[in-house]
Amino acid sequence: MCLLHDASAVQRAVAPSALSAAEQQSPTHEALVANLEQHGRCLNDDLHHKLDPAEQLPPTPTTPGHFGGLEKIYYINVDGSVERQAFMERELSASGVPYERFPAVHVDEVSAGKYDDVLGRVGKGLNTNLQLKGNGSIACALSHRLLYEHILSEHLDSNGTVMVLEDDVAFNPGWQNTLHNILASVPAGASAVMSNQVGQPRCDDIVNEQLALSTRPWRRCSDHPYCKEDETLFYAGADSVLLFPSTLPTLLEEMSQHPLGEADQNLVSRGSARTYAMLNRFMHTSWIVLKGSDRRKGDR
Repeated sequence: MCLLHDASAVQRAVAPSALSAAEQQSPTHEALVANLEQHGRCLNDDLHHKLDPAEQLPPTPTTPGHFGGLEKIYYINVDGSVERQAFMERELSASGVPYERFPAVHVDEVSAGKYDDVLGRVGKGLNTNLQLKGNGSIACALSHRLLYEHILSEHLDSNGTVMVLEDDVAFNPGWQNTLHNILASVPAGASAVMSNQVGQPRCDDIVNEQLALSTRPWRRCSDHPYCKEDETLFYAGADSVLLFPSTLPTLLEEMSQHPLGEADQNLVSRGSARTYAMLNRFMHTSWIVLKGSDRRKGDR
């Protein structure tokens, strides 16, 4: 399980609101946001954000992108983690969806320098968080990134959807219906949808009943990985990610233009890549197999 605890991005990379002015005035949208706020499912962010005009995104499209259905599920698992592998095999065998295990990058391999060339290719070095945290977080981020590249190579010319899971995820009852509703709501041009399992989105970023546009900064805290002054998280958690091969090249190109961060931080909207956070999750962390983060075992 890889969680994001990095505050290296101090500027919000998109406009303060996910929607156009006309859409914000919609009574239906206003009622939706009010209801979510009332039930504690979104947060008002009164911080003042210094915006870089060159990085602001245009208003979020509200027309669904009509991405195809779920083609395949990949799960990330470290060699030798047999209990988690067995759990995921049971979970996915019952799903009826084709699936594949993707071997995770091992922390010892990072320590030995095996991925130094890859690190130089996939981003502009390491962000402050990864530099301070250590090789466990680097291994987790690389596992996601290399799997995304593998998915692109295996699903060329696809307009469908591919799911990425970490190896401590269990499906909720009726998960297929929840996933169907999410996919029917994904705006055109979306690069990814992240589970955001430990985040609470900004009310200004709510797009529809299923999604919020992920925006930066992703939390209220100073630029330090172990900051405790305000632990509010807006966009954090990528134990499940929905990827769209048709827009995946845009996401990978945008990632390569910035320092590598943790797996979920790399997914937060930036530049040409627009990503979303789930409001209704179709999965949860399984406490049956969760015995501490694999990533943290390799961190400082």
